[in-house]
Amino acid sequence: MKVHSTKQWLVQLSAGRIILILLLCHVALHVGFITMPPSGAHLWRQTEGLSIARNYAQEDMNFFLPRIHSRGNLTGIAGLEFPLMNYLTALSFKLVGYNDITPRLVALLFSSIAVIFCFLFFAEIMERKSSGALAALLLIVSPIFGYYSFLLLPDVPALAVLFLGLFLLEKTQTNPKFIYSAFIALTLAALIKISSLIYLPYVCFRLWKNKQIRMVPILAATLALLTVGAWYYYARYLSHAYGNYEFVLSAKPVFTVAETLRLLWVIFVELFGTYLNYGSVVLFFIGIFIARRLARVRQLGNAMAFLLCAGLPCLAFMWAMLPMLEDHDYYLTVAQPLFIMLATLGADFVVGKMNDTSRFLLRTGACLLLLVTVFSGVSDITGRFMRGSKRIPPGRASLEACLDALHLGREQLFVVTDASPIINLFFANRNGWAIKVAASSAELLQLKEQGARYLISDARAFDERTDIRPYLQPIAEHYGYKIFAIK
Repeated sequence: MKVHSTKQWLVQLSAGRIILILLLCHVALHVGFITMPPSGAHLWRQTEGLSIARNYAQEDMNFFLPRIHSRGNLTGIAGLEFPLMNYLTALSFKLVGYNDITPRLVALLFSSIAVIFCFLFFAEIMERKSSGALAALLLIVSPIFGYYSFLLLPDVPALAVLFLGLFLLEKTQTNPKFIYSAFIALTLAALIKISSLIYLPYVCFRLWKNKQIRMVPILAATLALLTVGAWYYYARYLSHAYGNYEFVLSAKPVFTVAETLRLLWVIFVELFGTYLNYGSVVLFFIGIFIARRLARVRQLGNAMAFLLCAGLPCLAFMWAMLPMLEDHDYYLTVAQPLFIMLATLGADFVVGKMNDTSRFLLRTGACLLLLVTVFSGVSDITGRFMRGSKRIPPGRASLEACLDALHLGREQLFVVTDASPIINLFFANRNGWAIKVAASSAELLQLKEQGARYLISDARAFDERTDIRPYLQPIAEHYGYKIFAIK
């Protein structure tokens, strides 16, 4: 089939069929890993979210009192982002019991919503279905989206309802009543992830351009912001009232030039293969060139306004969170609409060059670039899951069953050797404390005084220390885990 007829075929496809093809691609990329237990990058953050869901199902389904395993001798109640995804997962646990599949299905549901409304939003703002299809395809093969869209983290769900809200906002041009639905979706996005507020200037621009600066929309927008503020105030209250600060986060702006430049270089490097795959990075830089040209001739005005109104707040957010972006790449999931828009401008340009029959090399290069974009994204995403599955320690998944067989119930408080606050506690499905290998015997005895009765250790450098060994009574060994009673 010739290139120009392929493009014409894409244009002639209905939106519903394009969405179906995109969803099939997205699901096909993940379905092979549907039964994989929590593993891979940022496992501590995955198990924090799963811990909230599991404790909802096991202890209390009160939506407003989420609990975590890493609690010491306290209640485990912690303040965090609006736990919609965790609660839906808890409902699935109530129905079918704890398993590894339903959390991934819940995540896949939200990421599929993101794919659908990414297509609809970009088709609307860039005024072409083909642009919407390219944007959604670039989102699917984005490493950061492809990986986190299958994990129980709030970032992709926030992105899903953000795309929904942005699409509804665009529809207000033809039907002003969509503004209230847009406010609901955008409010939910900010509740799930407060960083979604970087798109607030664009919302204001859209209200101004659509001449909707009237009392009712302003009151609705004010109510939306107050709702977001109230939730995060309540989350802070829970953290302080119940003494659990696992999810408390504050801005950490960098003020030294040297450190700022170093961190910006780290973010720039992560642009290659994290926020975008290697092929779409090339499209991204082509898109920057195209955006400059379109801005001069004042074409695609809404798209250019979106880049400007959301781009500047995004840069401010990056500066405020720079030190944490080095280790927490998922914080910039919220910036995907900006990255994808620029990459889509580049992809549109490249697809146009594929129709240039007079230049064989240019046409061939454009085809190869699009193929590299798709295949490098698929390879990166599947590679992340495959590497994660190979790093699962033997015995981790059956640790809870081992403790149950030893009649060490959930009412007992445990200490685990774990550099993270939650991973081993979650897999043991027990409450208590996590300590590092360097912890002193005095710290261990202090935890005993607070109620700790057992130690689960996967660190021989800790339990075989001469100052620690006298306080431990061996009970059992399960693969690489040793279980002790604390004397």
